[in-house]
Amino acid sequence: MKKRYALTILTIILLVSVLFSVFSFQFKESDIPMNIILFIGDGMGVSQVTTARIYRHPMHLERLKTMGLLTTYSNNRFKTDSAAAGTALATGYKTDNGVIAQSPDGEKFQTIAEYAKTIGKSSGVVASTGITHATPASFLAHKDSRGSQAEIAEQIAAMNFDVLFGAGWGYFVPATVEGSLRNDEKDLLEVMRMKMQVVINTDDFETLEDEPAAALLERTNYFPKAMDNPKISLADMTRKALQILSKNNKGFFLMVEGSQMDWGGHSNDVNYIMTEMLAFDDAIGIAMDFAEKNGKTLVIVTADHETGGLTLLNGSFTEQTLTEYHFSTTGHTAEMVPVFSYGPSASLFGGIQDNTEIGKKMFELWK
Repeated sequence: MKKRYALTILTIILLVSVLFSVFSFQFKESDIPMNIILFIGDGMGVSQVTTARIYRHPMHLERLKTMGLLTTYSNNRFKTDSAAAGTALATGYKTDNGVIAQSPDGEKFQTIAEYAKTIGKSSGVVASTGITHATPASFLAHKDSRGSQAEIAEQIAAMNFDVLFGAGWGYFVPATVEGSLRNDEKDLLEVMRMKMQVVINTDDFETLEDEPAAALLERTNYFPKAMDNPKISLADMTRKALQILSKNNKGFFLMVEGSQMDWGGHSNDVNYIMTEMLAFDDAIGIAMDFAEKNGKTLVIVTADHETGGLTLLNGSFTEQTLTEYHFSTTGHTAEMVPVFSYGPSASLFGGIQDNTEIGKKMFELWK
């Protein structure tokens, strides 16, 4: 009798476990965001956030009340690069360093930016680097090498994304055009002009209407540094992207990358990191203003990896000074990175998890 009773209890426990696994991603309508805005701070670890907070507190980032940590290792390395980490965030799958939105064997992974278009939503990216660079490309294209930027540009031009803001027009113009970074005569800007507004300078950016648009504001991947006070900032591009994407009453996906904290980390330049972090925070503030008013928008802020191994040793929040710090490397580290979230189902993104969970959960919310 005791044995039969024990078996019955075990059976019930197993059934409950199965039912939980089946229904764990069944959401109430109020939990499903109409819009998702994903911010990626390239190279942003906890120390980079702390550095910015010394000079600005409270930060806009603090408006996102759910927090957690992500592991970042890639399929083949303990330390990820931006391509593999971007792929994990965009698709929910691991891949090798250097690979863009596909498996090491060449199987293409659908990205959340692509999926948004298949369900009738608008979709786009904003970055303070070239849109063919590793992180933006992980949402827009599929390639075995992040270095194949001319081919990545062809894939981007062939798609129907609604917002493409950043730099890198050199990869989109024929080789005979001065400033081209291509080796052929393909005119990808002309391909894009057939379906969206296209501008390649800051003056024309300010004339864009609230319709699909590409703005590639520099020839190469090198967007102006935040410390140089560019005419068009990451916050400006984010604001315009939201004006365009929010015209779709079915919703949208937007990825915004603060690209150059990574470059500051590689050069062990703490002022570079701080100013890029504050510019990134400005863009987060624009998104949070929108999300708080809209009420149907999930905002996620995270990083692909930490860069520089930055350790903060002395300073003052009161006097807003950082007086002693140390970099352990000019490369990436394998430290966990922070994740912050706000809006419908924000609680899914708290706690400790792998970076692939960000991609998987965004898909589940919309499926």
